[in-house]
Parts: sequence; C-alpha cells; structure tokens
Amino acid sequence: MVFGSFLSFSRRDIRQIEKKTVCTLHIFPIQRHTSAVSSKRSFTMSRQQSALITCFILFFLSACSSVPKTPDISWETQQQKLKALTEFEARGVVGFISLNQRISAKFIWEQNGENVKLRLYKDLAGTLMTLKSANDVTEVTDKDGNIYQGTDAESLMKELTGIDLPVSNLPGWLKGLPGKMEDYELDDKARVGSITSSDSSANWSLSYLMYTMENTVALPARINMNNGKQRVKIQIKDWVL
Repeated sequence: MVFGSFLSFSRRDIRQIEKKTVCTLHIFPIQRHTSAVSSKRSFTMSRQQSALITCFILFFLSACSSVPKTPDISWETQQQKLKALTEFEARGVVGFISLNQRISAKFIWEQNGENVKLRLYKDLAGTLMTLKSANDVTEVTDKDGNIYQGTDAESLMKELTGIDLPVSNLPGWLKGLPGKMEDYELDDKARVGSITSSDSSANWSLSYLMYTMENTVALPARINMNNGKQRVKIQIKDWVL
C-alpha cells in the first residue's frame, strides 16, 4: 500500500508538472516575440539617429568649405613691399621660343634702381650676351666681345639676337608688379596671377605659375610670357635681396 500510494502520488505530480511545462511553453514564445519587436524598434531608432548625425556632419563640412579663404596679406601690403624692393638679383633659366628659333640659357638679372644688367650664358659655351641699361642708354655685348649701344633696349636686343624681350618692363614684371596702365588679376593669396600689357606695340600677356617666399616677400618662381609671336618661359631659382 505504501508503495502503491507512492506510485499514485508520483503520477499526480507528474501530470501537474506536465501541465506547468505546457503553460511555460505557451508563455515562452510570447516572451521571445516581444523581445524581437523591442530589438527591431531599437535597431530602427539607431538607424534614424545615425542618418541624422550623418546629415549634420555633411551640413557642417559644406558650411566650412563655403567660407571664402582670406589671403595672409592684402594686395596693398604686397604692392608696397614690391615697390620698396629696388635692389635685387634674380638667377634662373629662360627659354625663348618663336617660329624662327628656340633658345634656352641660364640668366642673371641684376637691378639697382633703374639700372639693370642681364647676362645670358651656358655652362659650356660661356656668356652668350650681356645687356646693360642705365641713364636711358643700353649697351649690349655679344659672345665675341663686340659692343653695341642704343637708346631702345628692346629694339637693340631684337636686332642683334632676334629675341623679342620687353626689357623696360622686366624690372616690375620679374617681381610680380604690374605697371600703372596694365590690366592684372590677383590669385587667392593677393599676388599677381596674370598681367596684360595695354601697350599696343608690346601686347604681352604674362601668367605667374608659382611663387616663393623671400624675406617675408612673395616673389615669382615661374613666369610665362607671350606676345603672339614670341614666348618666354622664365624659371627663377634664386633671389638675392
């Protein structure tokens, strides 16, 4: 009887356990479903927040990029520095290109006020030509030592060498300083980017491709010149102020 009662009790307990297990199984899927919905809502909110943050960053970057860059110095300040630069020396390479000839040489340009000296030379061939201009008198010495004089530097040089070069304009143009009656444009750093000569006899156009800093002054490093018949490419490697 005791053994039989134990069996009877055990079966009843087992049935109760089965009922509880069935109930638990019915509840558990609902809990899993609720958790999945919550996770899905959290994921959706996370995507919305991420999209808002991305839009804000893009708006901020576009606003920053639209702010115009201000030059380090004004054109008035740059102009004053260039006008004050009356004694200097420029060394580099120059190329003259026309329909009749192509000449490349090294050059030294020395300027002292209104007095200038231009020397064209090659390492192996030596001096090709030396031009001196002072007190409205120009003197050209060729490679053989012959000396020629005149009052018009451009005409004298073209007659002797075939090179068309606006010598009288170079004291300002080499520094990146336009003349009073010349049109010019500035770059984003308040330096001359181009010059167009209004002189019908010269009709030169200049492009300033590169600058270098020398003693807080921005000076040209590469200049291209063109008058329709003659092209001149100047690369200044050294400035001596």
